Amino acid sequence: MEKLFGTKRAQEIIAGPLLYHIRHAIIETVLLRKNSRKLLAFSGHDTNIASLSLLLGVFNYRLPTYASALFFEVYTNEDSEDFLRISIRNSSSEEPFILKMPLCKSVEYCPLQTFLNLTEKYAKEDFWNNCVSKTNVEKQYHLFAMTRVAFGLIFVVLTILLVVVVKINLEPPRVIFERL
Repeated sequence: MEKLFGTKRAQEIIAGPLLYHIRHAIIETVLLRKNSRKLLAFSGHDTNIASLSLLLGVFNYRLPTYASALFFEVYTNEDSEDFLRISIRNSSSEEPFILKMPLCKSVEYCPLQTFLNLTEKYAKEDFWNNCVSKTNVEKQYHLFAMTRVAFGLIFVVLTILLVVVVKINLEPPRVIFERL
């Protein structure tokens, strides 16, 4: 899996939109108190779990199996401080395994605001804008335009050559020597 999502950029492109929605749900529910949700579930594939785990630095080098799940749990202590704990259930026969994020100094309960601050740069709402920058689109357009011009010139040259070859073959042979 690490070869597939080996760079932070690849992890960001694949997992960024999912991380954005997870962060958005936590912010709305916990910090803004816009709703009283107790549970929010996202569905995905093993690659979603693996790329998000790699992005957060908690990938445990066990490939996610069928029905694996990542849990983002928010806890509030007696001082009304919010903390986040991430765990993974990689088997239906085992209890979830708690993941300690390097982003949060590898503690079990990460201060929620710390988690939100450290993951903000990776959370991207729009996959397309995350994947392709404007400069890449402009470069691709110019490359496409130059390719069209090159193929047009090749077509014109080949057409001229074809006309010349056909015209030469249609002319009667010239007599170089006359009979005496």
